[in-house]
Amino acid sequence: MIDLYIVRHGQTTWNVQKRMQGRLDSALTKKGVEDAKRLRDYLATTPFDEVISSPSGRAYTTAKLIRPNETNMKTDPRLMEIHLGKWQGKTDDEIYHEFPSEYDHYWNAPERYYNDGGETFTDVMTRVEDFLQEIERMHGGGRVLMVTHGVTIMAFLSIVKKHSLNNFWSAPISEGTSLTLIRLDKGERKLLVEASVEHLSLVSVY
Repeated sequence: MIDLYIVRHGQTTWNVQKRMQGRLDSALTKKGVEDAKRLRDYLATTPFDEVISSPSGRAYTTAKLIRPNETNMKTDPRLMEIHLGKWQGKTDDEIYHEFPSEYDHYWNAPERYYNDGGETFTDVMTRVEDFLQEIERMHGGGRVLMVTHGVTIMAFLSIVKKHSLNNFWSAPISEGTSLTLIRLDKGERKLLVEASVEHLSLVSVY
């Protein structure tokens, strides 16, 4: 039995600006840092056999804040955010006006979404499925902490819930540092916790 603790990175400056990041990056905000520290405290007594982060700076920084004493943290490009091609670095409003058809497909018809120079949702789900299968092959059991991104987490959820691609957005995108727990057990994949932010109710001392 393997428990995957899947965390979205903390809030970033581009999140606040409603600017699409994709494979580009921006720094964590003060709130993003504080929220990661709250999750650190929340998980302080939970032992992990492995910690894996997306290579993106916002995810890796979040992972180091959650597990500051981890000496063998790994990165895996399969955990990176969806590549958004020419959209990256643009605000939602800019994309809506420059790419109206593609923007509509992105949110309302994900099975039809195509972004020249970027990834489709199928591309993201394919690499996430590959990651899951490797975890199932390589781990005999235990707990794995993963820090990744909003769309990537939606891909994990779609796979575990066995949703069709047109239902990709059936759940809202998780908040920064939200925690999702998936259990892999003898070929079964079970969603135990979805996008919990219970740790954000902890009183901050920072």
